[in-house]
Amino acid sequence: MSKNNIRNLYKDSCQGLRSLLTFFLDKNSLEVVELSCFAHTPALITLNLAYNSLSLQHQSFPPLPHLHHVFLHDNKITNIDKLFTNITSITTLQLNNNRIRMIHCQAFSTLKHLRSVDLSGNPLTAVQDIFTGLKALRVLNLMDLELKDIDERHFLEMDELKLAYFKTFRYCSYVPRVLQCLPSTDGVSNGRDMMGWVVLRVAVWVVAALTLAGNLAVIGCRAISKEDNKILKLFIKNLAAADLLMGVYLVILGVKDLKTRGSYRAEALAWASSFTCTFTGILGVVSSETSVFILTFMSLERYLFIRQPLEARTLSERSARVCLFFIWLTSIFLAVFPGEKGTLFSVVSV
Repeated sequence: MSKNNIRNLYKDSCQGLRSLLTFFLDKNSLEVVELSCFAHTPALITLNLAYNSLSLQHQSFPPLPHLHHVFLHDNKITNIDKLFTNITSITTLQLNNNRIRMIHCQAFSTLKHLRSVDLSGNPLTAVQDIFTGLKALRVLNLMDLELKDIDERHFLEMDELKLAYFKTFRYCSYVPRVLQCLPSTDGVSNGRDMMGWVVLRVAVWVVAALTLAGNLAVIGCRAISKEDNKILKLFIKNLAAADLLMGVYLVILGVKDLKTRGSYRAEALAWASSFTCTFTGILGVVSSETSVFILTFMSLERYLFIRQPLEARTLSERSARVCLFFIWLTSIFLAVFPGEKGTLFSVVSV
């Protein structure tokens, strides 16, 4: 009965269909479906109500002991509460491309045999506890969902999970035991390695070595230099110190990449939640921000001096130290206070 112009399905519309196994009502104009109608189809195995305008508010399916496949995608469902309370046999459930904003924690609790569920394309942000007890689940599709406040424990009971789809690669760290998680990379990391490209691994160590050696040499040379311009020396030493932190940042990433080689996804969540990750992210932000601030300040000071050379406008050593102090303080503030786990993890991964 697909691709007609059926608008309503009332409780008596399915009478006489007790032997019906497959019922396709997709691509109609259904706005009202009284689910009690399917009490007349106890043998039903597959039900397709996709591509309609259904909301199914405050309804629940009648007991259907043989119902395995339910397709409700591309409708106007906004929340799920007691829809599947009377059903235990569903193995495939498609709810993608609806308007679902809330799924109550017990909404899927009876679906002990559920193997595949698709919730992609919904404005859903919270999935806490809705998968509890779904030990048979093998395919989970949460593509396009911007998840918040999720925890690895929400997925621990999915012992059979083989394939998971998420919006971004970082969510894959919450399902470390799944065989395949998509997207498989964020352009830098993948399921096996923190740095998926050999060129990137080599580049990190080369740049780290050059950064450490070069900036240590600059600091050492400036420390023993007898140059008269103490203010310039002060700024260059601080600039080298800021760049030196970037070398330390890269070394930490390189060491972590070596330790997690071949098993990064299993350790990604612990790494992103660790103090070392947080500290590394702070180092990277402080280094880059301080370098930019110092270079900007030096450029501004030189610009003012060149623009009005006859006024003999010079910066005292004490004023320079005060300016540098506030530059470092501002960089540390920007690195520490906006530092959420997700932000720091992104900084460290890239």
